[in-house]
Amino acid sequence: MEYTTDRKAAGKPLLFVYNPHAGSSKILESLNALLSQVVASGRRVEVHPTQGPRDATEKVLRDRDQYARIIAAGGDGLFHEVVNGLAGCDIPVGYVPVGTVNDFASTHQLSFDPQAAMKTALEGEVHTVDAGSFNGEVFTYVAAVGIGTQAAWDTSQDMKKRFGTLAYVASVIQSIDFTHWENNSARMAIETDDRSFAGDFTYGMVCNTFSVGGSDILVPNEANLSDGLLEYLFIRRPMNLTELNQILRSLASRDFSSPFFEWGQTRALHVQSEAAHWTLDGEYGGEITDAEIRCLPGFLHLVKDPKPA
Repeated sequence: MEYTTDRKAAGKPLLFVYNPHAGSSKILESLNALLSQVVASGRRVEVHPTQGPRDATEKVLRDRDQYARIIAAGGDGLFHEVVNGLAGCDIPVGYVPVGTVNDFASTHQLSFDPQAAMKTALEGEVHTVDAGSFNGEVFTYVAAVGIGTQAAWDTSQDMKKRFGTLAYVASVIQSIDFTHWENNSARMAIETDDRSFAGDFTYGMVCNTFSVGGSDILVPNEANLSDGLLEYLFIRRPMNLTELNQILRSLASRDFSSPFFEWGQTRALHVQSEAAHWTLDGEYGGEITDAEIRCLPGFLHLVKDPKPA
């Protein structure tokens, strides 16, 4: 569908991609108002509701040269799909976050009010932001493995609509084997730019973000979104309840100096492991034994509000 204000609207249209099932489907309540904002701005727009998994990526890859700007409305999963269609081009992309958690939007201080977010997507400044590559697939803020990550893709849409973030918490708790803690870990060998380490890890992530799972407790203070580096954090498997409590206390205070944590910054990592399920921006990334992860400096041309003077 294409909307325009009048025949004087010049140049390429923008593409508005939305996921009608994101979050609690609240995008449908705002759709008319959002399109009216675009029309009032004098732009032409093509509207594309996603038809299924990877549809947004295929649409952007196929037709991206036709558009002056792309605006995605949905959760971090939809934004992940859109960004994976942008490799090799510098088309500005805006984001109207209407998902359940919206970590990417939190990191970039995008409004959770759809109309305010649309205003930014239409009128904001373009900022270059780093992204990551995981065996060739782009991730916008996190690649993660281990305990709790399955909840990101395994929680049903109905549960998300009914319970919001609590649905994720319930899924995480259900995924933990409290009787055999060794089942909550995988043996890994990790090599970064300047060091290597190995062991049994309960959780691991490589990120470019200030928020994971709706919280900042897993993110080192050194995180920078446009420095050409990714942050990493791997948590060693606790051997007993005492060690588990030590890990939890350290996380609560964001103290990563404990020997249970391996963390740092790097341009690239190589992870070899037992078969382990990874998540990329909350989407299923596959059962992987060998992962090449690297930073993509300035990959994303994100439309956001200007920084305060």
